[in-house]
Amino acid sequence: MPLAAGSLVRRSADAGVTVTGFMVYSNGVAFTVVVLSKGASLRDQASLEEAPVEPSRVDLGAGSLKFGARDVPLTFHSWGGGENRLKIEAWAPFPPDGDLVFYVEWRAEGIEHSEFRVPRSAAAGAVVLWPPELLTERRRRHDALTPSFLVHLEPWAEGSDLIRLRVAQNGPPAIDHLDSLVVRICNDDSYWPDERNVAANGHNYEEVMNQVWAPYRFTPGTGPGEASADRHGQEVAYQAPLPAGEELAYQLEPTRPGSWSSIPPEEWQRQRGNAIRIAITAAHHEHGTWHLGTKITVGPRAERPTIVSRSSSRGLDSW
Repeated sequence: MPLAAGSLVRRSADAGVTVTGFMVYSNGVAFTVVVLSKGASLRDQASLEEAPVEPSRVDLGAGSLKFGARDVPLTFHSWGGGENRLKIEAWAPFPPDGDLVFYVEWRAEGIEHSEFRVPRSAAAGAVVLWPPELLTERRRRHDALTPSFLVHLEPWAEGSDLIRLRVAQNGPPAIDHLDSLVVRICNDDSYWPDERNVAANGHNYEEVMNQVWAPYRFTPGTGPGEASADRHGQEVAYQAPLPAGEELAYQLEPTRPGSWSSIPPEEWQRQRGNAIRIAITAAHHEHGTWHLGTKITVGPRAERPTIVSRSSSRGLDSW
């Protein structure tokens, strides 16, 4: 049974770092990091292609945000956000000897180096409900059971600008069905709206944020079975049992610039490129939830299916 251990809050006029939700277990500490910035980008060094496969600390470069634990590596369970917001769920083990000491600094934003200590004695109050080796085995099994998918893009019909997206579970054999499947089209890296800039240009921030910044979106109101895409065309949630191997088909349409934009449709499409980023959230009532992702290039003709698996999705949490 975990014990709470306070929080670490550091802020300046234009940035803030909050490390909270500290939960002390017998062998380590779970916690959440939330970083907010009014101006400095949090994506420059944490982009999709450059994010470390197995990061052990947060380090966005000289003078930028740094966060970690002294003498021990961090394990990141999730890492995501946008241009001016970063949220991380993480774990740190107690060092072999002494207390667990976290540090944070962001000198470019006026946050000097400071530390937060979780005394090792706090672990003595934790009640062990499950042995660490059992938790490790549960995590290993969850990872081993991560489903994989075959994802295919093809023209909807000859002469049409619509695209059909087909998704089918491709394993493992131990997962004979899923209880739900959510497919989402993720924004590209070309623009991440900043609320101050949007307002300064006289636009509605919510409208800009709801724009799908990608070459295609789901056609609103369409979807497989009883599922249908939201009105923005960003996500389709299939909330019914899905047997392994059964395929779901989705209709995609080219995105258009919002009413707030003066960009011509042709220029908008040129800027969006031809790659679609797709995030998949699969759930099984007994084995848990998995988050996967892929990037597919739209070609002039049907290409071979893309295999989406745990190994192909590493580093995609920053979407």
